[in-house]
Formats: sequence, C-alpha cells, structure tokens
Amino acid sequence: MPAFLFGIAVYCVAFKRRWSERRGHIQLGVRGLVTTAQAVLTIVLVVGDVDMVHNLPLIFFLAVSAASLFVQCFGGDPRMFVVRSIPSFFTCCLMLHNAVCGRPLPWDHGFNCFYGGWVENLWFCRLLHVIDAIRYCFDGLSLVLHYLLPHRGVSETRGNEQFWYRARVRVAGVGIHLCRGFANIEILTGTPNQRSHLEITSNFVRCLLVLAAATSLHRQWLTSGTRSLPTQSATSTAGSKGFNDESSSKDDLREPLFSVTRASERCVC
Repeated sequence: MPAFLFGIAVYCVAFKRRWSERRGHIQLGVRGLVTTAQAVLTIVLVVGDVDMVHNLPLIFFLAVSAASLFVQCFGGDPRMFVVRSIPSFFTCCLMLHNAVCGRPLPWDHGFNCFYGGWVENLWFCRLLHVIDAIRYCFDGLSLVLHYLLPHRGVSETRGNEQFWYRARVRVAGVGIHLCRGFANIEILTGTPNQRSHLEITSNFVRCLLVLAAATSLHRQWLTSGTRSLPTQSATSTAGSKGFNDESSSKDDLREPLFSVTRASERCVC
C-alpha cells in the first residue's frame, strides 16, 4: 500500500509538471475529461445491457476523441482536429443505423433491420436519432474546417470561428437528450419498448455533459485570441535602439512569441 501511494504521488507530481508545460488550451483538457465521463457513462450502459449494438462501438469512438483532446492539450498538435472528426462521422453513421434499423442484436436476429419502429411508438425516438446524426455530421465538418482554416476568424480577442459554430452544434445535443429522456418516460413507458431507468437517467446526465462541452468550446473561443498568447523579450530590437533612446518603449521591448500566421500552434487548438 505505501508503494502504491508513493506511485500515485509521483504520478501527480509528473502530471502537474507536464500540465504546466502544455502547449494547447486548457479547455482541451476540460473537454477531454468530459468526453471521458461520456465514455464511462456508456460503459455503464453496456454493463446494464442497454443497446449493446450501438454503445459498444460508441465507447471506442469516445475513447479516441478523449485521447485526441488530451494529446492536443499537452502537445498542441492541430492534426488532432482530423482525428476527432473521424469518430464524429462514424457516430453519425451509428445514429443513422439506429434510426433505420433500431436495436436488433446480430446474434439474435442476424443483420435484419426492424423498420416497424417508424410506424409504431418508436417513431419519435428514431427521428431524434436522425437529428443527432446530422449534429454529429456538422461536428465532424467543423473539425475538418478548423484544421484546414486554422486562422479563420482569429482576432486579438477571439479564437477560430469554428469554436463558435461547434459550441452551437454541441449545445443542440442538450435538447436532443432532453427530448429523448422525456419521450422514454411519456411515450414508451408501459409498452413493449419501455426503456430502463438506467437508460432514462443516462439521457438526463448526458444533458449536463453535453452542456459542459459546449460551454468549454464557447469559453475557448472567447479566450484563444492572439492577445492571450505569451510574449518574449525582443532583445535584438532593444539592442539596436538602446534602452536610453527616446524612440524606444515598452511595446518595442516585447513582441508576440507566436505571430498570427502561427496561431494554430496555440491559440486555435
């Protein structure tokens, strides 16, 4: 036990040092934690035997997204935008499959789809899956555009415009999960398709997690402008003008460490 506690202490010290040396925005780490919480919640659903067909691959997609967020937070690698877009597009396909086929288990029903859900009491839930698929598609497109246009909309006080768009796309998920939770209660209760209390609870918990992710994106948009970048002393400029020169000033002695053309290395991540 003492060795275990010592190992935890060493890890915490190393993590703290690594955290202080990160190259990406702090909100990337926040969203990494939120996405990890989403993955844990999905694991709980799988343990509770809730929609195994879609939740099992969803765990993998969430794990990839969380890992890419942490990698970008510590390393500042903008290629993680593309990495995160891939799970978004796959999740879009997953939602469309859920909308069209429902939840038939391959080992029970083969790969046959249950189309009757569109004419039974499941039609509203399936419509929500279609809307959710569109949301994930827009999220993936936003991530790709963020990578291709890293300086689009960047100013002294605001970050890349895709943060703003993606925050709105994410917050739409709050309404989707709210509607899904209330639909499970009001429409499906007492029917053969009744959902478990665990699944209904997870819908409302996801509302909080999605809201946290959307808030983090909006916060990063507000705080990742070029003005927030670190600065360094321009010693060469000071040496050429001289400290006693009347034309020199404090503004001449400090210049941005990253120019606007290199903003993707820090402020737009």
